[in-house]
Amino acid sequence: MNFYIFLGLFIILLYIISIYSKPNIVYNLMAITLAVVSAIRFDVGWDYANYFNVLIRGKDYLWSFIMWEPLNQLAVIFTWIVSYPQLFFMAYSFLTIFFVWKGIREITKDAPLALLIYFFVPLFYLESLTLVRQHLAISIVFYAITFLIEAKYIKYAILVILASLIHFSAIIAFTLLFLPLTSILNRKLELLAMITTFLFGAIISTYIIGLIPFYGTYVQDGAVFGEGGKLSVPIINLVSIVLWFFKDRLIEIDSRNRFNFKVLFLGILVLNVLSPFGHAGIRSFMYFSVVLLSIFSTGPRLFKEMRLPTIGLMLALFMVFLAYIKVSDGNESKSPYIPYKVYWNKSAYDLE
Repeated sequence: MNFYIFLGLFIILLYIISIYSKPNIVYNLMAITLAVVSAIRFDVGWDYANYFNVLIRGKDYLWSFIMWEPLNQLAVIFTWIVSYPQLFFMAYSFLTIFFVWKGIREITKDAPLALLIYFFVPLFYLESLTLVRQHLAISIVFYAITFLIEAKYIKYAILVILASLIHFSAIIAFTLLFLPLTSILNRKLELLAMITTFLFGAIISTYIIGLIPFYGTYVQDGAVFGEGGKLSVPIINLVSIVLWFFKDRLIEIDSRNRFNFKVLFLGILVLNVLSPFGHAGIRSFMYFSVVLLSIFSTGPRLFKEMRLPTIGLMLALFMVFLAYIKVSDGNESKSPYIPYKVYWNKSAYDLE
């Protein structure tokens, strides 16, 4: 736990420095720090051991390899050729942070604060240590969204297809092409739609689930995300409803939030409709959730004096970050984040 406390304080320190001097340089340093911490880790993340088993061609590795998407298979084959398993984690870590870094710069006024939020909110950085393939796909979609803002639909489609070759679930991002249709709704109708899908999502989903065959694994009976997954749905809905009451103000502060709220609205509908089927809801929502980085980083600007709200936001997120790690540490099967270990002089025998 001490490592994560130190790392969190270091990221906060960098953000404070960015307020007073050279924000672009500090922003780059923050991104590099997160990429390095992810790249050199060993046995950190729920699925690390499963990935490592494939990379060393361990027991029953072939089944997982066959189930992976084409670009992942190519990456694994290259890793086999060079006989260096950690290279896979290094490449995916740096690529994930790279696309997040590029995406954040395009959609928010305060890039360092947005990256700090990305680090502290468990849905993002901590989950990227587990959902390695999907979070690279999410980061690519995040960057692709910046082209959607400019109505560059071909570039957006190409990047989404690229992301789907890393994780099939990225196909859900094509629903963002229907964003113009949401313009006919006002704030009250959007709230009504979110509440309705939250209450009756299971009924609605029975009619449309057959249209997304890639989610077959996640919609089977018993495919449950876990208690945290169940709890996340009402929390995300509640947070979104609160944000909707400040929607006009947040758009006034940063006009790009008009687009971000459209993306979030569609994401909430997808979350609510698919949440009765375990993984499908929360994993689909992740592709839309990245716009929260921009919306949340705009939040402190609602106040005339930004310093106190920003400090409060950082401390609250820091506590959530540490609490999530602590709760995860109590899991009977594995502690996914504690202790933090690096890959030097490690082998399969060192896996828990």
